[in-house]
Formats: sequence, C-alpha cells, structure tokens
Amino acid sequence: PEVDENVRGFWGDFDDAMRAEAKQLGKQNFFIFGEGFDGNDQLLGAYTFGGDDAQGHFNRFDSMFYFSQYYEGITTVFGDTSGTAPPTKNLECLYNSRTGRNPTDAWCQSQGFWTGPDFSDTPAASPADGGVGLAPQQLLVSFLDNHDVARFMFGKTDPNDLYAAMMYIYTWDGVPCMYYGTEQGFHGGVDPANREDMFRGNPDWGYPARDTTNPTFKWAQALIQMRKDHIALRQGTVSPLWSTQVAGPRRDAGIFAFERAVSGGETADVILNASDQQSESCAPATEGGACMHTAFPPGTVLEDVMPNSDGQTFTVQADGTLDVTVGPRSGRVLV
Repeated sequence: PEVDENVRGFWGDFDDAMRAEAKQLGKQNFFIFGEGFDGNDQLLGAYTFGGDDAQGHFNRFDSMFYFSQYYEGITTVFGDTSGTAPPTKNLECLYNSRTGRNPTDAWCQSQGFWTGPDFSDTPAASPADGGVGLAPQQLLVSFLDNHDVARFMFGKTDPNDLYAAMMYIYTWDGVPCMYYGTEQGFHGGVDPANREDMFRGNPDWGYPARDTTNPTFKWAQALIQMRKDHIALRQGTVSPLWSTQVAGPRRDAGIFAFERAVSGGETADVILNASDQQSESCAPATEGGACMHTAFPPGTVLEDVMPNSDGQTFTVQADGTLDVTVGPRSGRVLV
C-alpha cells in the first residue's frame, strides 16, 4: 500500500506550494505534518519522502502523526493492564524501522517490523525556505490518544498507567502531542465519547472544570518543564540501551532505556518501567545477569531529574554498565 515516491499527487504540489508561500511571507520553521489513520509504518513514512518527476523535484510532509507507534507501542506496552509486562522491544523495533537502524535484528523481523528506513532522513526544506530544516525521522508526532481513538485511560483506573506513558512521549524523540483533557484524566471511549466537555470537568476523578491543581495536570506541567530544562530531551540523538523481548515477571520486566545526547552538550539516560513491578536495567541471572551499558565514562555520578525523583544518584561502573532500579509504572532521567 506504499505511496509511489515519484508520483507527485496532491500532497507533492500542496506542501511545496505552502512552503513557498511561507517563505514569501518571511515565516521560518513552518511545520507541515499529516494524519494517516493507519498502523502501517511504511505507508505513513511514504508521505515524508520527496520524489522526482517531469516537473522536477518535489517534497511531501515534514512529519506524520505516529499512528504506528500508537498501535505497536503505546497501546501494547504502556496501555497493557494484563500484568504480564509486555516486551518493550516493540519500542526499539519501531525506532529501527523508522531509521533503518539494525536491519538484521531477527526478533524485530519475526514480529513483522520492517527493516526500514520507513521515514525520510532528508529535510524537506530549510527554515529560510519555508521548512524546518530537520528530517521527518526526527519529527514524528507522538500521542497517547486523539479524537479518532478511545482515550488512553478508557477502561483503566490507575493514573500511574497514564503517568508512565506521558513520561515516554516527553522524553523520547519527536514532537509530543497531548490531546486536550488528558491533563484532566478524561477517559471516554471511542468517538464521540472521547470528546468530553471541558466545561464539565472530570467528576469521576473529582476534578472541576479546567482544573490546574490536580495531580494529572501537575504531572503534565512538570514533564513539560523538565523537557524545557534539558536540551538533550528536546534535541538529543537517540540510542536505545535496553529493552525486553520476553513477557512476564523478571528482573528487567517492562524496562525501556535509551540515551539522548547533544553533540558537545548534554547527555541524558532515560530508564522507563512500563510494568507493575519494581524492575532494573539488568538481565536475569539465567540470561547472564549483564547490565545496561552507557556512553558515560566509568565513575560518572548521574542524578535523577525526573519530577518525582527520590533524589537518588547512580554511578557508572568500571565496565561502563549502569544498574538502575525503577519503581512500577515509573521512570528516571539521569544527567
């Protein structure tokens, strides 16, 4: 079902015309993204590649709503409430497909993930030319729910499920997108139940209309501030460090860890736990007991800056490994 790269079509004309208009008006960083309501990573990514025809070169979108991540990552990893701690490797496989990283990963291929790259690694235009100057691979719009699907909290009762998922989209790369009412804990089903009235608040959770004092709003606010405070969480490259391939309770159940680094600047290690147990970034003894490796030099002391941090610090061991314990449905950002 892929889009033929060299067939211009409507979007090939429209997107370039919009960038030309933005340039004429003196607008910079004009961001154009599209919505393909489909979980097919290749289909979504096809709308980000430019092409060539008899009229010359043309471009398409700077980004897309990341629906493939919604179906293969958000709902299956963070949205799982079965207690089986699903494999977080799905998140790494999505990244591999998006960028073409690790095309020989047998587990990802066995689960039906494409080798990629599914999304373009070339910016459509520079900021001065009515574009954003960044490649679509870096700009996918991450969301937990929207007007087309049930609310993330639909059928759930523990706010920590939501809080863990929010940690992911505000520390992972791309553009985090929060649907209105998520900060109020709205939990309606499919359309139209997912379009709750903000003026009525959330009586099920005891939140009045447009409440700015409830824990969910405060958590969203704190994550946004953390992202603002740490450039690595906004602009850093991504390197997956740890993920699980096996479901069920084990030492590293639900752990997904990655490193974000800005050349010549800040580096941050993010360790998330999508399970309902306390987990850590080391394998079970039956699998060698090895721990997560980091790019930080041995002896580096890292501080947890997650908003709900307990103030704990972690030291990189002599072999470059890092053993990090993370509470249920929680996470750490180490800098």
